[in-house]
Amino acid sequence: MTPQIATAIGNHTFSTPWTPDQVEAAISALAAHPRVASVERAEDDPWGRPQVRIVATDTARGDLDRVLHLWKALNAMRHTRAEAIAEHEAFERREAQRLATSREEAAYHALSPEQKEAMRREGAARLRELGIEPRSLVRVCNGLARGSYLPDADLEAWATYVREVVRGRNRPMDLGRYVAGCVTA
Repeated sequence: MTPQIATAIGNHTFSTPWTPDQVEAAISALAAHPRVASVERAEDDPWGRPQVRIVATDTARGDLDRVLHLWKALNAMRHTRAEAIAEHEAFERREAQRLATSREEAAYHALSPEQKEAMRREGAARLRELGIEPRSLVRVCNGLARGSYLPDADLEAWATYVREVVRGRNRPMDLGRYVAGCVTA
């Protein structure tokens, strides 16, 4: 995105009113963009929003040769098609991760108190098998939360806890969730 496009978009939304000076500045920014072959003011839509006739290549909306609302034309020029696709795929990955976290939270809350306690005991037993005292993780967790220096042995113990007990589930710093004998606030 060029600085001129960013400035032209500013704080506008699709329905924000534009002043004539802002419209002219935005059309000038579009005209200066290297992927725009031509742009000219078109008739406003029935609600008074400015529109432009734009011919451009490799925009977020693909190749353009049509009348668009000015705001949509500016946003189309923010990215190339490949960048827009990559941004959309990243959004879908984040959304899938958020959904997986929500499902995991729902599954955890669906467990009975006995099942939760069994999971905590299993986590504590697994740590003791690996030579890690579960209560020592409280000190490591607090040190991580404060951003304090921690010795390598403590960091290795934490990594083992995350790998062997948490196993990719969310909220690893909630020790009381995964390990019996650890209380978290």
